Amino acid sequence: AHSKGVSTIAVLLRHALKNAAVPIVTVIGIGLTLLISGVVITETVFNIPGLGRLTVDAILKRDYPIIQGLIILFAGVKVLVNLLENAARHSPAGTPLEISAESHRGELRFVLRDHGPGIPPGDEVRIFEKFHRAASQAPDARRGVGLGLAICRAVVEAHGGRISARNPADGRADFT
Repeated sequence: AHSKGVSTIAVLLRHALKNAAVPIVTVIGIGLTLLISGVVITETVFNIPGLGRLTVDAILKRDYPIIQGLIILFAGVKVLVNLLENAARHSPAGTPLEISAESHRGELRFVLRDHGPGIPPGDEVRIFEKFHRAASQAPDARRGVGLGLAICRAVVEAHGGRISARNPADGRADFT
């Protein structure tokens, strides 16, 4: 790309950032899980008020509504991280990701929209199956093992929700 006169910044943004974003988002997801468990231990040992201490106290007091609320919060964060990682993996570098939330018929609806190539036709349901991996559009695209979206579906459905994917006409993917 340099030999064609493209600036260093453009090369970094178009080529390096895409490949670097996927492992960064993956590590953030794993780090977030470790952070939550570390917070529980730290807040309990040092008697610091926070979500970790609240979790331990709720478990010890068998305060089921608080436990359920915290589990939904932690599970929601895990689903969001998995969806963001998937979007980073399958979208071209430099394309925006949009996250929105709205109340719809008494339900809270989250939408993650990427502006990548979209979901292959017919795969809108299959992408949530275990070990299903969508065909890559780019030859250098990094591929996962096909569990991220299956985990999202399992977590969302375990909490009484629904998750779906669709391809709007303008070549993007919407996860709701």
